[in-house]
Amino acid sequence: MERRTRTTAAAPRSRPVWPFRWFLMLVAATALTVAAGAMAASADGTDHETRTADGFAAERGARQRRPASALQDFDGGEPAPGAGKSSPAPPDSRAVSCCGFRIYEAHTRLFDDLDRDGYYTWLQVTFDVDTDYREAEVYADIWLREPGGDYVLIHETDTFTIRGSSAGDDYEVEAELVAGFPPDLYDVLIEVYDAWDHRFVADFGALDSPDLGLLPLEDISFDGDLPPPVVHSGGGGGAGSFSLAALAALAALGLWRRRRHSSVRAAGGRWRR
Repeated sequence: MERRTRTTAAAPRSRPVWPFRWFLMLVAATALTVAAGAMAASADGTDHETRTADGFAAERGARQRRPASALQDFDGGEPAPGAGKSSPAPPDSRAVSCCGFRIYEAHTRLFDDLDRDGYYTWLQVTFDVDTDYREAEVYADIWLREPGGDYVLIHETDTFTIRGSSAGDDYEVEAELVAGFPPDLYDVLIEVYDAWDHRFVADFGALDSPDLGLLPLEDISFDGDLPPPVVHSGGGGGAGSFSLAALAALAALGLWRRRRHSSVRAAGGRWRR
């Protein structure tokens, strides 16, 4: 009797699809995490916070700057005249400013860059106000602006006395940026007001001295103990979210390849890369 070999056609094996579904779910979850982080980043940082101090430069002595314990939270100025200030003096006030006051010179110094990224969190502004009078009482507002942005009032000084054109009455403001100042190049504007009638009398800014322009600054929330990873991103908070997405994608891809390899081996086949 002739033996007949019975052959049975193997049913086509379908590739498992659940690893790919898990991959899509991981990508979707990562996208939601990125979006939530972006929304949180945009909601934060809207308030500008600084810790500041002021006084005559001679009071600092030989120290480069005042101790951190001397700084106090700046709340926007006293009720009169500081409350409600959201921008510097208007141009018409500058046009009729009193000729008896002027800022002879001003300069800045920067401190504290823990992560060594070139952006500093501590700003020191020193300026010399002169007057045609024997002496006068004034106060000053210090404004900070990032390119293309609005001016932010970071400090209003106490009232101080200037004497003619004396070189010994340089005044100084020190500010630690706490929140609301992302890494950028900032301009400083100094405004001086007559303490008697709160009239704007003089100002000095980046157009008067390059030492007050394009200062690399950031608040302390952006400054860390170690240099940040070099990751290029188009939006705030995108670096960490991009890394998370990449890790999730790689993990899902590895899981899919492992499951596929196991399925093929269990069916007696050979998996080719």
